[in-house]
Amino acid sequence: MNMKRLTTTTKFKPGGMAVTALALALLVAVAANSVTTEPPPPLPVEHEHEPEGKASSNDGVVWTFFTAPLVTLPEFNAAAALKGGSPNASWYNGFIASLPKALITTRDEAAMFLTHADWESVGFQYTREVYCQTNMAACQTAYPANAGGLQTVVYYGRGPLQVTWDYNYIAASLYLYGNYTLRDQPDLVASDPAVGWAAAAWFWEANVHAVAQTFGNTTDRKSVV
Repeated sequence: MNMKRLTTTTKFKPGGMAVTALALALLVAVAANSVTTEPPPPLPVEHEHEPEGKASSNDGVVWTFFTAPLVTLPEFNAAAALKGGSPNASWYNGFIASLPKALITTRDEAAMFLTHADWESVGFQYTREVYCQTNMAACQTAYPANAGGLQTVVYYGRGPLQVTWDYNYIAASLYLYGNYTLRDQPDLVASDPAVGWAAAAWFWEANVHAVAQTFGNTTDRKSVV
């Protein structure tokens, strides 16, 4: 994908060898402490004996479990740093919250998702299509609202995966919220990391998840169209 694209009609545009190299670096990073592609098993974080008189199971110990995130905060920050970014914690929180929406359950696929977003947003530094910020008239012509969008809005690329075209904003909004919020307020995808990641998760689930067995598949236009 290209931050300055204008007329592409494909739903997914790969970044070529550079993004592939970035993906390999991230895949190695997130797999460094994992033997398989599955997330680590839940670990106990605290335990306490139940009060006297209260029925207890087994040895009377109450265990609280948590599941380790598929990608840790240091791994996320390292990925952003590879592209010169230094995002605040809301970007990581939005990413983690978006994974279930994208149906992502393995570290490998999480790394693929992160790689594309990292590349497309240049380390989460750019959440609005760069060209359009100084050439809005050209972008209005390039992205006409012919599929149900508002004529007063330009549906250029926004968010970590640069969602474009009115029909994509509408589909994402209906999938995520059951209404037309993102059609009416597309800039939420750029300004709110949680919304941006949610929209990216919609795109991934709809167009990429089914073919995400390998990173090459996620960059193959024929696979993800």
